[in-house]
Amino acid sequence: MILFPVILLLILLWGVKVSSFNESFLSKQQSTSIKGFFIALVFLSHANSYIDAAPKAFGDSFYLAVVNWFGQLMVVMFLFYSGYGVLKSYMVKEGYGKSFFKNRILKTLVNFDICLIPFALLSLLPGQKYSAYEYVLSLVGWESIGNSNWYICVVLILYVLSLIGMFVSDKVGKGSPIIVFLATGFLSVILVAVLRFTGRESWWYNTVICYPFGMFFPCFENRISKVLKSNLGFIVSLIVSAFLFLFLFSIDSMIAFMISALCFALVIVILSSRVTVGNKVLLWLGNHLFEIYILQRIPMIILSELGFQNKILFVSISFGATVLLAYLCKKILRIIDGKLFI
Repeated sequence: MILFPVILLLILLWGVKVSSFNESFLSKQQSTSIKGFFIALVFLSHANSYIDAAPKAFGDSFYLAVVNWFGQLMVVMFLFYSGYGVLKSYMVKEGYGKSFFKNRILKTLVNFDICLIPFALLSLLPGQKYSAYEYVLSLVGWESIGNSNWYICVVLILYVLSLIGMFVSDKVGKGSPIIVFLATGFLSVILVAVLRFTGRESWWYNTVICYPFGMFFPCFENRISKVLKSNLGFIVSLIVSAFLFLFLFSIDSMIAFMISALCFALVIVILSSRVTVGNKVLLWLGNHLFEIYILQRIPMIILSELGFQNKILFVSISFGATVLLAYLCKKILRIIDGKLFI
């Protein structure tokens, strides 16, 4: 099993470039590549939950060590870049806030529900029984019918909070992005409290604030770039962020973890200002993140139902099937989106 983390590492290093300063360290291509790496990690983590978790050899132990160490940190950059992208678009695209509900919230929800169809069909298999309550609430991600759900549900809520932030900014802040950031950040903290109060598992809320943290960067991007262009600024920022991350990550506390997640995102962003990551594989994975995230469990469920327990073949077949499903789904969603969300 050590094979898969090693392959992923080699893919990450393929095409890496180091420079005195990467002007596009927050560009779409860079962020998409980084997200491609982390969605592959998410796949490895989910695959592990369907096969015998007990390590049988050093390779298995290493595989488990990698996915367990990253844990919830795997989704940090998804939320960070999502928050960054939303506010950046609000700042540079005219009328973005007015079309946000239809082209971002509704589109995401419709795409998600379409991806639930194969899970609904799989739920007809023996041993896969869900209540009417679970089917209905699965449409917004609050419940699952075998699919990954919490992230989509949380992102949809964060989009709604962003829309509220845009409304407040347009009404009282003259379209100020800082108002959007502050309003969304405040509402995100309330969301964390609500999710915890309603009994959701910790992974539902312990990285939520990474989304408004991503919104912080477009507000002060020029100043941040100026700091990171300086060798002293880069070195000090990296050392402080890395130290805080490792220190807080080692503390058994929800608040400490939430802050460590912010520091982790900061470390990735700071490194991106000097190291350019990107190749065809990572870009493809990043561009198909949504489809991979939702559909990856389908082949895993089928192989698990068939009693398939050869770890290497399980992961290999699941990944190949996921890539095919993601490719086909992307094609279908593009057609549907073209009809509904022009």
